[in-house]
Amino acid sequence: MLAGLGKKSLAAIALLSLIASAALGQQNQGDWNKVKKKIGAPVVVLTKSGQSFDGNLFGATDDSLKVRVQDQTQEVKKDEVAEVRVKKKGGGHKAAWIGGLAAAGFGVGAAIGKAANPYDDSGWGPFGPIIGGAIGAAGGALTGAVVADKRAKVVGEETIYKAP
Repeated sequence: MLAGLGKKSLAAIALLSLIASAALGQQNQGDWNKVKKKIGAPVVVLTKSGQSFDGNLFGATDDSLKVRVQDQTQEVKKDEVAEVRVKKKGGGHKAAWIGGLAAAGFGVGAAIGKAANPYDDSGWGPFGPIIGGAIGAAGGALTGAVVADKRAKVVGEETIYKAP
């Protein structure tokens, strides 16, 4: 059946599918439950009167939400909310940091394990570098995870609620 369609027809079908999926994704932005699930997340709340609150979502009920802005909590009634956006983080490259520092930790640990006693006759034998490497890799992976979390930056916002 698809063999009879030309390249232009297939391109048109693909484009229409893309538009339809984008439209379906935007239809669900009036769901207040999405807001209630983001407690603790960094958000931007825009009100219908034009005010903007930039902070952490402190709480949300069926009737209102609370945003922690610096040292104050701002409560906004649901009827006054025009839009809620969640700040997306990225740029930490967590896997790269964890892998890189784990590999470096393994190398350092293995070298220390080998240098500690190269002629070990106590039963550990050649396992000193392996044990040292494993300990170093674990320490490096943990350090990589912490570094990646600290380096993550806000790279955009995702609208999770738009007033109907």
